[in-house]
Amino acid sequence: MYGGDNIEWIRKFTAIAKSVARDAVIELEMVCVGKNSAKEQVRRITEIIAAEGLSYSWSEPMSISYFWTRLESMLL
Repeated sequence: MYGGDNIEWIRKFTAIAKSVARDAVIELEMVCVGKNSAKEQVRRITEIIAAEGLSYSWSEPMSISYFWTRLESMLL
């Protein structure tokens, strides 16, 4: 599980994570839970992730927002 709205960082992160998993001979599944960003930005990022086959991703902006709000609440 990872998040963010910087597509270049997402590309680098997923490539490195897949490489490490391949070298370690482990199965890896990833999901991008986005970031509390504008709905259009979330949609654009999830479309790129899907088109490039980088990982799974949550595409519902409200689910993403609730996730980050709950995570922040746990931290506090």
